Amino acid sequence: RGARPGETVQLGWLILRVCGTPSALDVESLDFRAMASFTRDLTLALHVFEQQMDLLRAFELKEEPCCMWHVGHVSQGYVPGQPEAFIARNGPLEHNDSGWVVGSVAEGMTLDSLMNSEPQSLYEISIADHRMLPFWLLPAGYTVVLHADSHEIIPAGTDVPFIADFEEPRPWWKLW
Repeated sequence: RGARPGETVQLGWLILRVCGTPSALDVESLDFRAMASFTRDLTLALHVFEQQMDLLRAFELKEEPCCMWHVGHVSQGYVPGQPEAFIARNGPLEHNDSGWVVGSVAEGMTLDSLMNSEPQSLYEISIADHRMLPFWLLPAGYTVVLHADSHEIIPAGTDVPFIADFEEPRPWWKLW
């Protein structure tokens, strides 16, 4: 069976949509500018895919599946684009929860910050802050600190001073 307009295909983290033209089928991607805004220019989408695959290869990691519609948890202290922000993957994909937490280093990740966090799709988070796009496929336990002009990847099993030590990967599930 062939593809039909409106059907979607997942490529790594990306969701591509099949669309029809007068003479053939084509593919489009979300444009990373607004919700439900698509483009046939796949330059940015393929660049993001390439960055994600390059990062996984560089660290010899296997991707931890998730995609742009999965939920991450954004702390109240985080402001898109701010220096000294972080993303931390507390656990693997479970249901619709990607395991990702987004916050500010100054606020840290505590039970209070998690309890007051707002669930958002990884796509919404990425629209607001493109710096996070290369990192969404990192495995559970990884943290990325986003500085003004650079980033620092902290491997799983490393003590991160601004993240509280939780006994389980998703302590916020008990709070909601």
